[in-house]
Amino acid sequence: MAQAQVTCNDANGLALVVSSEDDPETTGLYTTLLRTAATLSPGDDAAPTILIETDKRNIIVKEYDGLTMAISQKGNAW
Repeated sequence: MAQAQVTCNDANGLALVVSSEDDPETTGLYTTLLRTAATLSPGDDAAPTILIETDKRNIIVKEYDGLTMAISQKGNAW
């Protein structure tokens, strides 16, 4: 089983924790992606959960208490 890797951003998209292969300068895109996804259902107060699936890895992105968490795993683990 592949080890999961975590990225955590603050509300402004600043990388607080990067234990993955992500570039700390581009992890703010996860925060931007969540904010954009939230505009798709403006009446829904729940933060969206985003699943990004590629041939190389899968990434789950979710906001918790103003922090954006991205958990990634190589391969087709999910």
